[in-house]
Amino acid sequence: MGMTTISKLEALADSIIASSAYSDPTSVQYKYRNPLGLMAFCRHAKPYKKCTDGCSTPKSDRHEYDPKTGLRIFKTHVRGYQCALSDLEIKCSDRSYSKVRKTSSIRELIRSYYLPDGTAGYAARFLRKALGDETITEETRIEYFMSTTEKETVNA
Repeated sequence: MGMTTISKLEALADSIIASSAYSDPTSVQYKYRNPLGLMAFCRHAKPYKKCTDGCSTPKSDRHEYDPKTGLRIFKTHVRGYQCALSDLEIKCSDRSYSKVRKTSSIRELIRSYYLPDGTAGYAARFLRKALGDETITEETRIEYFMSTTEKETVNA
């Protein structure tokens, strides 16, 4: 047995992705290689499709997106996952334009991805197992995920 470093941020991403539409290969999220269902945003920092302030295009035209769903489109799973991690890092470190702050709970984070509240309970159970930390609940503050942890694993 050896020790490996598990990124808490990656575990958080994995916990959300595991219960999202991305796990269905027929879903739009999977087709667009968008594990967290990241949306294109307008200049008002609102999801492009939900903006009521008259935006006709997203804030940045450098991101490919589906105008029908508002979902961002990534060329590869790796790129989609990297952007998912980046989005979580921004939210967990208090640098987001969204209402999510580092003091927000897992439940509040889940809501920011338009997932049902029950997803937070699933994510907390997943995280307790992945990180070996029984103190994680739906109310755990997301700033917790900005550090790494050591976990004993079997070397492959």
